[in-house]
Amino acid sequence: GGGGWGKGTKGGFGEGGKGMDGGKTGGFGKGKDGGKDFGKKGGGCGGGDEPEKIFVGGLPRTTTEASLHAHFMSFGSVSKVEMKYDPDGNFRGFGFVTFADRSGADTVVSNYENNNFESKWIDCKPVGGCKGGGKGGK
Repeated sequence: GGGGWGKGTKGGFGEGGKGMDGGKTGGFGKGKDGGKDFGKKGGGCGGGDEPEKIFVGGLPRTTTEASLHAHFMSFGSVSKVEMKYDPDGNFRGFGFVTFADRSGADTVVSNYENNNFESKWIDCKPVGGCKGGGKGGK
């Protein structure tokens, strides 16, 4: 036994063989592998694999790809607009907008309450799942 709370080879308790777990494997402390793997992926809200892509719902039936593209250009450079249609070719009232970079999508999402298109509120959220820029309490 014996031994202290020193610097084990991989961040454990103990010093090279003495102490609680021999200092060879994980845990607390200042070892070589101690606690580097937190939060590598995802941005808080599921993050998704395409942070620059947003879901857009509640669109009027009169929407065109050109009008949608023009609307979202005010938030950032739009690289792609996808509108969803039923098997008969009727617009289903939602689609996806992909920005050239994430900042455009983030701007739209943080503007959640005020996203209006052709005088109608539209539901814009990250493809990853959850909405809003952390307003809370409402």
